[in-house]
Amino acid sequence: MDTQMVRRPSESYLRQDYPTVYGALGGLFGTAPDQFEGSVLDPSTAAVRRGAEYGFPVGTALAMLPAAGLTKGLPVGMGIKDVGSKFNVASKDASEIFGAGSARFKYTEPNSGSSIEVLRKSDGSASVLSLEVPEKFRGMKIGESLQAQVMQDFPVLQGQVSSKAAAKTAYRLGRRPPNQPDASLDEVYKIMDEYSSVNLVSPAMQRQVFMPTQAPQQAALDLAQQRAALPVSQGGLGLPAGNTAEQRAAAMGFDTDAYHGTASKDIQKFMPEGGTPEGDKTLEWYKNRQAQNQPVGYMSFRSGSFFSPKAEYAGSYAPEGTGVMYPVNLRMENPLSLLPNAQGRYSATNAPDTNKTIDAMILQDSLDKSINEIAIINPDQIRSRFAAFDPFRRSAAIAATMGVAAPDLLANELDYPSNPMYTDPLGYSIR
Repeated sequence: MDTQMVRRPSESYLRQDYPTVYGALGGLFGTAPDQFEGSVLDPSTAAVRRGAEYGFPVGTALAMLPAAGLTKGLPVGMGIKDVGSKFNVASKDASEIFGAGSARFKYTEPNSGSSIEVLRKSDGSASVLSLEVPEKFRGMKIGESLQAQVMQDFPVLQGQVSSKAAAKTAYRLGRRPPNQPDASLDEVYKIMDEYSSVNLVSPAMQRQVFMPTQAPQQAALDLAQQRAALPVSQGGLGLPAGNTAEQRAAAMGFDTDAYHGTASKDIQKFMPEGGTPEGDKTLEWYKNRQAQNQPVGYMSFRSGSFFSPKAEYAGSYAPEGTGVMYPVNLRMENPLSLLPNAQGRYSATNAPDTNKTIDAMILQDSLDKSINEIAIINPDQIRSRFAAFDPFRRSAAIAATMGVAAPDLLANELDYPSNPMYTDPLGYSIR
């Protein structure tokens, strides 16, 4: 079935005879009222702009439907263009070939003609079918932007990659071979050298589809799931019995996706100053201030670990070919956001609670005010996206109270003290 597109009627006919309708249709397709040209002496111009005032809000609302998951129930094959995106998106039904509920989506960058096509299956997972960037536009990160947008729209994503340039981009965005979340880029290249291509999966697909085949991690996920279903009074989260890692992460406040690019391949915990003795002192000082809700200056966060929600930004800190990208979830309860001016001086763009210690420093981009970097001192606020998100190991203090091992980056170990101070309601702390 071909993609269903809506064609605009003849503009000259509509504008002359039905200017309000013409303006409404234009607004529906993303043209703001003040973008319609015309002489102020022409009576049609005012009518056109008046029509756009009706159509533009509706078009903008429709563009938000895919992100809000509200496109269910639209006619089969119907595509909605995201007015706020720099890509044109077309969709068509794929039920006849791939089963009920499946659809194909093609994202096109209009200036270069570059495109990526994705198949979304009925279970919500997606596969990259093709990625094409004309040769003269390669090296401009257009392909990376396309992949990043698709990963945002379809978090549970996989796709076969046959070029090392595309593999490098996918790697920077957090995709790894199945069951190998810690694979280096060199290891990805070795797989390609041997098999000519490699399947690279997103962190969400790694965790939901492939990681469960690994017994130790699955045991940790099962245990975290059971603990999270306990009442809050017993150290749980009060979640449903079949809760997911994503639900536990959200309930525990780990709701900010970010990346950390580095040359270090064996980070177990993000400590201040890279885990040096000086960093240990900094962490002890910070935790004491935090326990007493005392203020700290934002310059103190220079000793913390830095992350970015932008994979390409974080990737700039990872040495080419040998670096590692850590996809993480961050917990921030009282962050300070800073925006630089033309002179390089920073000013706050939010108002943190002055009765609590600042727990993160956010540095915004001076042009679009998006987040470039997030600095965090306390490693308890950082988890790998592959973590079990066990509520008993939410922080070192809680773990000590519950008598379980202190949390690390994955927080998924199944080791306990020989003489636990606390009896796990599920009985796991008693040997």
